[in-house]
Amino acid sequence: MRGHNGQVGKLVFRKKKKQGVEEVDMTKPKNVHLIVETLSGRFEGDFETDQKLQDVIDKAFLSLEIKPAPGSNWELRYQDVLLAPQKTIEEQHIPNRAVLTLALDEGGGG
Repeated sequence: MRGHNGQVGKLVFRKKKKQGVEEVDMTKPKNVHLIVETLSGRFEGDFETDQKLQDVIDKAFLSLEIKPAPGSNWELRYQDVLLAPQKTIEEQHIPNRAVLTLALDEGGGG
């Protein structure tokens, strides 16, 4: 959005709040569409960037009717990088339309 001086500024919406005005910064997308691939199929869903990756895992399990065995260890990866389920989508820098891989960790053997 350009002001009358030709400079680009950020788009800010104001909405009323009980005690004052809350500013909502619209320059950063708050929603992302993610694709989760598993051996059982593919899940696609829309998420807010402040949601934890565990929410993505849980929704993929539910949608694909995967019932993890107690004590099983599942891993979520983006471009071969292991993601931390307790972190948010934004904290892990997951972009819109990212393809994530969800798989059972078979563990190391020897």
